[in-house]
Amino acid sequence: MDFIYGPEEVPPKNYMVSSGIQWAAVLLSYVVIIGTVVAGLQFTDFSEQVYYVQKLLLLTAFAVFIQVIAGHRLPAVFGPATVLLIGIISSQSFSTDSVYTSIAIGGIIGIILGTTGLLSHVVRLFTKRVVAVVLMLIVFTMIPTLTGLLTAAGQGTTPLESVLFAIALVFIIFTANHFLKGFFRTTLLLWVIILGTGLHFLLFPHEFSIISSLPETGVFTGFIGSFEIEPGVLLSFIVCYFALLINDIGSIQGVSEVLGSDSLKNGRTGIGSRIKRGVLATGIVNALSGLSGVIGGVNYSTSAGIILDNRSASRWTLIPAAIILIILGIIPQAASVICAIPLVVIGCLLIYVLTAQFSASVHVFFKSQKAGLFDFDSGIIVGLPVIIGAIASALPRYIADEFPLFLQPVLANGFVMGVITVLIMEHVIYRKRGE
Repeated sequence: MDFIYGPEEVPPKNYMVSSGIQWAAVLLSYVVIIGTVVAGLQFTDFSEQVYYVQKLLLLTAFAVFIQVIAGHRLPAVFGPATVLLIGIISSQSFSTDSVYTSIAIGGIIGIILGTTGLLSHVVRLFTKRVVAVVLMLIVFTMIPTLTGLLTAAGQGTTPLESVLFAIALVFIIFTANHFLKGFFRTTLLLWVIILGTGLHFLLFPHEFSIISSLPETGVFTGFIGSFEIEPGVLLSFIVCYFALLINDIGSIQGVSEVLGSDSLKNGRTGIGSRIKRGVLATGIVNALSGLSGVIGGVNYSTSAGIILDNRSASRWTLIPAAIILIILGIIPQAASVICAIPLVVIGCLLIYVLTAQFSASVHVFFKSQKAGLFDFDSGIIVGLPVIIGAIASALPRYIADEFPLFLQPVLANGFVMGVITVLIMEHVIYRKRGE
């Protein structure tokens, strides 16, 4: 495909600004979806939720800068990782220090893998069937959280009203996704945030606060207070982080394939070099995220669609997008508006994101089948982990509390249980001779 601008070309200022706004809309959407969920889980004080979102906006902007300038050097979206959200949800019985210590350690592992030859050994474990399961598990283990978002009382609604509103909005989202093209389709999530929130306030009027200053507890609110290692929490996040790395690598490969070999000619921009630097940069960002007390991030595969729509492969168009995030991140009033988005709207957006994730998992699974034929054993290898993961995610809290405390983040984490199961099925029970 012929691009208007190649990866290393710097477009004119007007184009940089217009394209940067589009990238910023996509980046902001992921921060809104994941950031508001985590902030609501970990903080009851609204000002602390706002400050959390501010920090996440600034860390995301930093991640874009480091990836574009020194990391994979590709035009790619970077945002909070859904797989780490699952780890946070399953570790609510433990201190936030233990959670963010684990995220920081995951980032350090990423740094080590990105600077050594160990990365190839990790990648070898994640065959296409394992990757398909990982993507499916993210979807199914988020269902309890989704249910909570869609049935939340308050913000002017009853649970029934929230569910009815969600049903209508979900069908509007997917109808728009089918018919919209170009700019409006790639920025669909942002339009849903704006119009969905406006419609919700119109139907269910309620008050919300605007914060104009930092929390009373100070500028370091939410930063890691002390390094605290809980073995179960750490194991849970290490599994999540390995899955994050595979997602990261897949996104870098996907964007590279869209650009084509003609755009990636010299050794420094070769795919192998890009992956190593990209994983290293992601590790640095996650280590800093853990220290800052915010969720870590990952490169998103949605970048390829934006590149194809714009017919522009310039990585420099993400710099204005990062600047926009910085501006929003230093204005508490902007983060206040983000935190005031109704939970049911966030839930509908998450349904859209997870549906795309499920579609990707099905694509990967059937791509792994030889000659396009369905292999019954493959269905077993994929099916059992997904079932185990769904059961673990649906366990009532009082049963999960009966597990030994250090095992709760593992046994009650459907994603982790599913990944462990699929690795055993793929590499032990169903391992073929000579493999």
